[in-house]
Amino acid sequence: DGADHGLDLTGGYHDAGDEVKFGLPGAYSMTTLAWGGLTSPSGYTKAAQTDYLKRNLKWGTDYIIKAHPSPHVFYGQVGDGGSDHAFWGPPEVNPSPRPSYAVTEACPGSDLTGESAAALASTSLLFKSSDPAYAATLLSHARSLYEFAESFKGKYDACITAAGGYYNSWSGYADELTWGAIWLYKATGDSSYLTKARTYYATMNKMQQTTTPEFNWTINWDDKSFGAYVLMAELTNESQYIADAERNLDWFTTGVNGSHVNTTPGGEVVVDVWGTARYAANAAFLALEFSNYLTSKGLDPARASAYHDFGVRQINYILGDNPNHLSYLVGFTNGGRNTSWPRNPHSRGAHGSWSNNIQEPANNRH
Repeated sequence: DGADHGLDLTGGYHDAGDEVKFGLPGAYSMTTLAWGGLTSPSGYTKAAQTDYLKRNLKWGTDYIIKAHPSPHVFYGQVGDGGSDHAFWGPPEVNPSPRPSYAVTEACPGSDLTGESAAALASTSLLFKSSDPAYAATLLSHARSLYEFAESFKGKYDACITAAGGYYNSWSGYADELTWGAIWLYKATGDSSYLTKARTYYATMNKMQQTTTPEFNWTINWDDKSFGAYVLMAELTNESQYIADAERNLDWFTTGVNGSHVNTTPGGEVVVDVWGTARYAANAAFLALEFSNYLTSKGLDPARASAYHDFGVRQINYILGDNPNHLSYLVGFTNGGRNTSWPRNPHSRGAHGSWSNNIQEPANNRH
C-alpha cells in the first residue's frame, strides 16, 4: 500500500468486511471510539478494555499520520472498490490492485481532512497523560490537517472519485469543519477553534425549506451534525445548542411536532434499513451522553430520564433483549442469558476462504 506513490501506507483499517481503506469512515470511527473512551473511562476500566481501546486507536491514528506526508497532501483511499468486491478471500492474498488516492491543494477534501483532524485531536486527549510525546504528534498533524481543510475547501469525493458510490460525502463538509474545530478546541483550549466551530455550525444542514437544524437522523460516518449539537451544548451551555440536541433526541423519544423515528415491534429504532443497529447504537450513545449532561447541570430531569431509558433500551436490544433472544454483538452472550449470536459475520478476513468463494468453507475460519 502506497508503493504507487513511493510511500508506506500500510496499516490502518479495512472497511466493513472488505479490503479497501476508505479515509472518511475510517477517521470517523477513530473519533467516535475516542469520544466513548473519553466520556466513559470508568466503563473501560471495569471491562478491562482501556489498553485495547488505546491500541486500536493508535493502529488507526498511526495510519492517518502516514497518510499525511506533507501539510496539504492527504491520502484518503487505498484500494479499488470494484476489483476488491470481485475477490472473496483473505487480504494477505488479495490479487487486486492497490492504488492510493490523495486530496491536494488543487483538489481538496475538507470533509475528509476535517474528520481526520478530529480523529487525531480526540485521540490525543486519551494519550495526553500516558504518552505526551505521541499526543503532541497527533495534535500537530491535527492542526495541520484542519488548516488544510479550512484553507482549501471542497468535497473529497469530487477529487477521490474512486470513493464515489461507496462513501459519497452527501452532507457536505460544514459538519466536519465544525466537528474538527470542536475537537481541536477540546484538545488545545485555543478559543479560536471554538469561534470557528460556531461559525461553521451556523452553516450546517437544515430541514428542507426551513431554518431548523436537521433532526431526523443520527450521527454517522457522513454527518456529524448530531454529535456537534451535543458537544456544543456541553462546551457552551447555550440554549440554541441545547435546543438542537434536544430536538434530535426528542425525535427518538417523545417526538417532534408529531414526527417520530420508526420503531420495530420489538423496540429497535430504525433510522435506515441498511445496518439498523449502528444507528440505534449511535443514537443511544448521544442520548446517554446528553442525559448525563442534563443531569450534571440539574436541567430538565424528565428529558434526562427519557433519554437515559431510551439509550439503555437500545443497547440492551442489540445485546440480546429482543424477540429473537439474539445478541447482535459477535461473541457476546449477555451474561449467559443469551447463547446465540451471528456466527458468520460478512468479512473476507474472518471467513478466510482459500478458493475465492463465499460458500467455502461453510463457516468462518476465524
